[in-house]
Formats: sequence, C-alpha cells, structure tokens
Amino acid sequence: MASLTTSLRKRVTGRILKSLAVFGSVEVMSMACNVIRTKLIALWVGAAGVGLMGLFSTTLDMLSQLTQLSLRTVTVREIAAAPSDEKRRSLSRSVALYGALMAAVGVAVTVLLAPLLSYLTFDSLGYTWAFAAIAIAVAANAYVSVESSILQGHNMLKRIAAASFIGVPASLAVAIPMIYYWRIHSIIPIILTYVCIMAIVMWCLRIRSNAPCPPIKGKERRRLWSGFARMGFYLSVASVFSLGASYLLMSFLNHHAGTDEMGLYQAGYSLSVRYIGIIFPAMAMEYYPRLSGVDSKWRTTVMMSRQTSVSIFVIAPCAMAMMLLAPWIVELLYSSHFIAAVPMILFAAVGLPMHAWAWAMGFVLLARGNGRIYLVTEILSAAIGLIANMAGYTLGGLTGLGLSFIIWYAADCLIESVALRRYYSVNTAPKVVLSVLGSSLILGILSAVIFYW
Repeated sequence: MASLTTSLRKRVTGRILKSLAVFGSVEVMSMACNVIRTKLIALWVGAAGVGLMGLFSTTLDMLSQLTQLSLRTVTVREIAAAPSDEKRRSLSRSVALYGALMAAVGVAVTVLLAPLLSYLTFDSLGYTWAFAAIAIAVAANAYVSVESSILQGHNMLKRIAAASFIGVPASLAVAIPMIYYWRIHSIIPIILTYVCIMAIVMWCLRIRSNAPCPPIKGKERRRLWSGFARMGFYLSVASVFSLGASYLLMSFLNHHAGTDEMGLYQAGYSLSVRYIGIIFPAMAMEYYPRLSGVDSKWRTTVMMSRQTSVSIFVIAPCAMAMMLLAPWIVELLYSSHFIAAVPMILFAAVGLPMHAWAWAMGFVLLARGNGRIYLVTEILSAAIGLIANMAGYTLGGLTGLGLSFIIWYAADCLIESVALRRYYSVNTAPKVVLSVLGSSLILGILSAVIFYW
C-alpha cells in the first residue's frame, strides 16, 4: 500500500505541476494585465475608480453566477465522460443550446434588476444605465463559458489557454485610451470591452467539425438539461451567496467610509488574496476532472492531501514575499495613497494556507456531485466571512479586516473537514494538517513582527 501511495503521489504531483505551469502562466499574464489596468485607473482616476471597478466587476460575477447556473462546471464533466466522440459532439451541441437559453435569461434578469441594484448601492437611480449595460457582459460571459466547457470537455486545454493569451492583452490595449480620455466614465466600457473581446476570441477558437452528430432530443435532452439545472442551481446559489457577501461588504464600506476606503479594501484584497490565489484556478483545470473520475476513499484522500501540500508549497513563499515587500508593491502597483492598505495585506495573507486546504476539500464535494452539501458549506462560509469582516472593520478598520480573514478561513476549514468526514469518511492526512497550521503560524509571526517593527 505504501508503494502504491508513493507512486500515486508522484503521478498526481506531476499532473498538478504541469497544469500549474500552463495555466499558471495564463493567470500570471492575466494578473499582469489587470495590475496595469488597475494601476492606470489608480493614477488617472483615483481610489474611487478602483472601488467602482471592483463593485461593478463583482456585480457582473454575481449576476453571471445567478443566471448561468454554473454552466461550465456542470457541463464539463458530462462532456468529458461521454463514451465516444460522436456522443461528445452531440452533448456539445446540446450544451451550446442550453447556454444560449441561459444567456437570454441573464440579459432579462440584469435589465430588470438594474434600478434596484443602483438604489441599493448608491441610494440613487442614477446608475441604472450602468447596471443595465452589464447585461451585455452577462451574455458574453455565458458564451465564453459554453465554449470553454466544450473545449475542456474535449481535453483541448491549449485552446483555452490561447484564448486568454490573445484576449486579455487585446482588451488591455483597448482599455488604456479609454481610461486616459474618459477617466471615471471608462469603468463600464472597460468591463464590456474585456468580455466582448474574449467572446470573439473564443468564437474564433471554437471546435468546428463536419462529422455527423445526431442531436439530443425529447426526453433525453430534458433529462440532460434538468440535470444541468439541478446541480447548477445548487452551485449558482452557493456562488451568489459568496459573491453577494462580497458585494454587501463593499456596499457596507461604501456607506460607512466612502469610495476611497472601498478602493483601499479592493487593493488590499487583490494583493493579499486574489493575486496570490491565481494558482487555484490554474490547478482546478486539472484537479476537478481528475477528482471526478475517482470513487475510492483512499485515492480521494491521497489526491486531496497532495493537492493541498503542493498548493501550500507554492503559496507560503509567495505570501512571505508579499508581506516583506508590501509597501513597495503597493506603491508600485497603485500609488502612495494606498499604503494604508498594507496592514490588511499583512494579516489577510496569514490565512492563505488554510484557504488552500479548504479549497482542496471543497472540490471533493463538487466531484461527488453533492450539490446540497456543497451549498450548505458555502452559505455557512459566506455568512461567517461577512459577519467577521464587518465586525473586523468596525472594531479595527482595515487592520481588523485583515485579521477577520484569518478567522474566516479557519472556520471554512472546519466546515469543509466536518462535511467530508461525516458524509464521505474522507480525512486529510495528519502531516498535511500540521503543514497547514505550521505555515499559518509562521506567516502570523512574520506579519506581527513587520506590523510592530
């Protein structure tokens, strides 16, 4: 058993590192373009522009999740598991039709909710047009999700990577003159430009085949779509709760401290969580399909534990570097005005090893297709995170907000581990748990030393 475990760990590590190399480079490139765009917004527009960019981007993510029913996640597994190329092509066509329906629903919902979102966010209907314009981005996002799921289901991951390598820099090139000339009025056009360019690139790279593929009709299509909708409903509600908590937190900051403070939070969150966390989507491209094909408790435990170990091995040094260089990085990527976000960055980064562990455990629930349990864990996590973040900011400002992230991630680990143990008898290897706690402790000591130095 020991030799089998060692062999499996080596194979899993090789696949993780290969996926990380390919899609990690994509994420780094995307992050670099996002950093340049944010830097230009910070210089030419100010903290208010950074805050509005984060607010509207979060709104777009929330509406996309709400109306697409996690389209990409629920369809990839179905396409990849098809027994033949002909069946895979038929499923892809059905997925495309399902995606078109979701896009139409998304446009309608976004336009209808625009006045309410404007009033809840700004206490005014003056931004109704801005929220309504996001409907275009919602539709484009749906198309990108459809084509990405089809490519991933056919194991054409290089095309997905190529789409980002082409689309992201192209959207940045178009955004730069918008920011310079339109300033704060460029925020919505920038968001629309990005998603529309990505949709065009995905259309150019989509699978084109003249091979016969009988369409899926009648009861089989209804069964397929109802399965997508059922699982997607659970995943989407979970995502909406998570994104909704983020939206409510930024609205809370906007109402209690103004757009400048919201911009500082957005900068601190991006540097301490989002940028370092680029390894998660990179590894998920390979981790999720691999985990979905496993039904053994032993193999699941080994894969999950190995995924956590590799994640921490990459994240911990990055978090340390971010802490040590935080003031210089903030001034380089934003401006001296954003130095106030440094304490938040120091303490929020402490929880990243726990975040990596919770992330690896969460995918086990997804791979098992247990939407209800996954939904419950995500709702609990979002609620605890929102309460902790609001309390942290109220008691300690941005520094308290950073400390609240540690509490949030620790609670998330507890929730996920209890769910896995109770429903699947899956436990993380003890030495992996010790590595998580040890890494967080070391980062905590480092953050305290830097903060009180």
